[in-house]
Amino acid sequence: NNITWNGTKPSNTIVDFQVAVSNNSSGPWSFFGPGGDTGAYYGSSCPTVGAGNSTPGTPICVDRNLVTNYRYLKYRVRLQSDTAQSLTPTITDVVLNWSL
Repeated sequence: NNITWNGTKPSNTIVDFQVAVSNNSSGPWSFFGPGGDTGAYYGSSCPTVGAGNSTPGTPICVDRNLVTNYRYLKYRVRLQSDTAQSLTPTITDVVLNWSL
C-alpha cells in the first residue's frame, strides 16, 4: 500500500525505500523497487508509484501487484547526503500501511 516516514530531509538529500515480501518469516528476501527492479527505489508520493525523492510525512506508494498475497514484508531505506556530504537526512520512524 504505502510507506510514510518522519524525520528531517535537508535540501539536496534523498530518502527512498525498497521492499521485500515473503510467505515465510525467514525468507527468502529479495529487495526491489518500482516494477520489481532490484536496482530501483520507491520514493515518489502517492498516487504515483515509482522512483523519486520522498519528503517526511508524505505517503510513498508501493506497487500492490508486487506485494499482494504475501504474509511478511521488510523494508530497506537509503539515505543520501548532499553532494558536499555536509547534510544528511534522518528518520525517526517509519509507518507501513500494508494489508493482505
